[in-house]
Amino acid sequence: MNETKKHIGNYPCNDDNRLIRQQAMRLMVTLVSLGGSIWLYYLGFFGTVEGPLNPEKIGAAMAGKNIAPGHLLAGLFLIFLVSISWNWVYNLIHRIKIERAASRHPQAAGKQKNEPVTFQPVRKGPWSHTIWAGALMGLIGFCVQLI
Repeated sequence: MNETKKHIGNYPCNDDNRLIRQQAMRLMVTLVSLGGSIWLYYLGFFGTVEGPLNPEKIGAAMAGKNIAPGHLLAGLFLIFLVSISWNWVYNLIHRIKIERAASRHPQAAGKQKNEPVTFQPVRKGPWSHTIWAGALMGLIGFCVQLI
C-alpha cells in the first residue's frame, strides 16, 4: 500500500522541466530585444548618435518629399482604424457567407439535417492589439507634440 502518487497540478518540475524551457525562452527574448535596441542606438534612432535613423535626418527626408504633419497624422489614424476594425469586417463577411450557404442548402450547411451551423468569430491576437496600441500611442504623442 505504499504507492507513489504522481503529482498532478501546476508544479515547476512537471512536464519535462517546463520551467527551465520558459526561463530559456524569456532569456532569448530579452537578448534579442537588447540586441535590437543596441542596433537601433548605433543607427541613431534615439537621437544621441549620428546615423541614418536620426530623427533630424528622418524629418529632413520627410520634408524633402513634401510630407506634412497632417499626412503623418492621417497615416497613423488609418493604421489605428484598420488594426481595430479588421476582424469586425472579416467576421461580418463570414457570418453573411454562412447564412447565405445555410439558406441555399440547408442540408449541406450542417453535418446533419437537424444540426445548425454555428458561427465562431475570429478574435484578435496579441500582435493585433500591439499594433493598434502602438498606433494609438503614436497618435497621442503626435497630437501632444502639435499642441
